[in-house]
Amino acid sequence: MVKLPKSKVEDLGTLGDFVEFEVIEKLSRIEGVSEITFRGGQKKELRVALNTQKLAEFSIAVPGVLEALRASSAQVTAGEIIEGKRSYSLRAEAISYTAETAKNIILRSELDKEGRLVNIKLEDVAKIFMSYKKPTSFRRMNGQDAITFAVIRAKFKCSRNY
Repeated sequence: MVKLPKSKVEDLGTLGDFVEFEVIEKLSRIEGVSEITFRGGQKKELRVALNTQKLAEFSIAVPGVLEALRASSAQVTAGEIIEGKRSYSLRAEAISYTAETAKNIILRSELDKEGRLVNIKLEDVAKIFMSYKKPTSFRRMNGQDAITFAVIRAKFKCSRNY
């Protein structure tokens, strides 16, 4: 599959989303298909850009943010946390974080001067957004960026009753 110059698809990330959620999804439902892989395009990921000034105001260190995120979920790579020139991989369980859900992750709870519970959330110290991951490999076809995919059929057992 190639990104065509006159197509309505504006970038390889959008084309990758289309291939993953439309083409691959539908092909995987076909009886006899055991596996589908695709290469090229760009994957979406959650990005968290920490505001170091806000972290200092709330007396929260970067490891504290990382720990709060790990405590909210853990296991698979979900995105990246950016702090100045540093970046940290964000891992999450099968929970699909969106920028909207991630902003509500509680980093710390404390009592204010009147004794009320106040939650410091990720959105209080960071900008959270969805972005496309930087590609680690490229596919090209006839000099253009491309997305390739392979469909592997399932092995069938022959059973004979004698």
